[in-house]
Amino acid sequence: MRKNGFTLIELLAVIVILTIIALIATPMILGVIDSAKKGAAESSTYGFIDAIAKSSLQKMIENGNYETKPDGTYDLTTLTEVKYKGKIPTRVCVVIKAGNVESGSFEFDQYIVDYQNGKAKVNPEKTEINCEVTTPSPEENEFNADKGVNSPKLTEGMIPIKWDSSNNEIETTVNDPDWYDYNAKKWANVKTADGSYFVWIPRYIYKISSGWHTSNAGTIEIQFTKNTDDNWNSPVIGNIDTDSGANASNNKWTNHPAFTFGTDELNGIWVAKFEASGTINAIDIKPNVSSLRSLNINSMFEASRNMEKNSKYGWGATGTGIDTHMMKNIEWGAIAYLSQSKYGKETEEVWINPANSYVTGCAGNSVSSNVTTGCLNQYQTLNGVKASTTGTIYGIYDMSGGADEYVMANLSKLSGSSGITDVSLIDPKYIDIYSGYSASTKGDAMYETSSAAEGQLGWYNDTTMPFNTTKPWLRRGGYHTDATKAGIFHFFYNDLAGEAGVAFGFRPVLLVNENL
Repeated sequence: MRKNGFTLIELLAVIVILTIIALIATPMILGVIDSAKKGAAESSTYGFIDAIAKSSLQKMIENGNYETKPDGTYDLTTLTEVKYKGKIPTRVCVVIKAGNVESGSFEFDQYIVDYQNGKAKVNPEKTEINCEVTTPSPEENEFNADKGVNSPKLTEGMIPIKWDSSNNEIETTVNDPDWYDYNAKKWANVKTADGSYFVWIPRYIYKISSGWHTSNAGTIEIQFTKNTDDNWNSPVIGNIDTDSGANASNNKWTNHPAFTFGTDELNGIWVAKFEASGTINAIDIKPNVSSLRSLNINSMFEASRNMEKNSKYGWGATGTGIDTHMMKNIEWGAIAYLSQSKYGKETEEVWINPANSYVTGCAGNSVSSNVTTGCLNQYQTLNGVKASTTGTIYGIYDMSGGADEYVMANLSKLSGSSGITDVSLIDPKYIDIYSGYSASTKGDAMYETSSAAEGQLGWYNDTTMPFNTTKPWLRRGGYHTDATKAGIFHFFYNDLAGEAGVAFGFRPVLLVNENL
């Protein structure tokens, strides 16, 4: 009779089977562990980079330029300045600009994580940091493929901000994927060191699919540019029309001239979120304050230019790499067209700011509200956001009503009463010079978006009244009493030929470009 148990052969068979299972399973288990460790290293990299942006390491950056030690490394003693509760890398090699990590390598135990284009990934080919950090090419670094727009360009003192679901403001970093999303009508916003707000308008091409040169509000299609390559999608949309005339946009793709600044091609522009306020020597861009008015055009222009060397904004006093100027008419048009596209209010008109006290960022209780005493709805409220170019808190305000805004647009270089002695002496990149209302100009939300030069004949019944030889300067947006006549497509010659007026305000534009 056979006893219970295993024979030697059976035991050997079991051992062989277990060995085979172990040989199969061990790599899988080790792979899972390794993958988890890699993921942890990459996650720690993102956390550490955000900590750098928020830490005192910012103080080590000089003039917004790249700074590294001689070997390109910040060692652990330096990194103790970074307040971060997560896993600290043992060694780091980074390229930093404007207080943010642009690219770098991070060592976590046996893993080397490379960071470029906003993405952290373990590099299995590296066993140690050799500090050969490469800066991405402009085409790679400046276009955010995930967002489909050019990445906002920041300089010192500019802090990315966003809002929660209750419209409470939150400071964030450039690495926050929730900072902006133009598909969701969330335009990128920043605050400068003094608390002034700016909004990023990425470079784009456009096509007016309907309503071109009529009084009927039409459809504007937008395609964002990759870096400065307007023609990157030509296999799909065809070559774009670069003609200077407004006819180029009549159901055809064309470039927008607001992104050419003298000889420089821009990836985008920063626009004041609200009408200018503060004083002539220290302009503010803030909500819920009275706008700055009663200045002639020359004073507005000089005040805007002087912003770039005013250290209160956080970018220093040299003006290196930035430019500030009074908004041109073509830049107004760039905002208007983006607002009329699917990335903005699209088919809904921007609500008027009807506050008789010229309070910035206000709205009434309807799209074309009659004038109100004081501010009924502040910019962050349910009705307040309807007065922005997006219909969300992320847009630009006061472009309908509020104060009538002077823009740097002039007829035939005539000075009028602007305080400018000789218009021809102004650098052409700071002013749009016209010969009249005609199809020779595109992108400025005038001829393309109205049926005639004079009357209530612009899109959304906005008033259209161009300059003439006795009134050679232009205002945009309308006055807080204009009700249905006001709007983002409103344009009107200046009654006072460029003089100061209690009803006339303005708006600065900020450019960030290493060539400036």
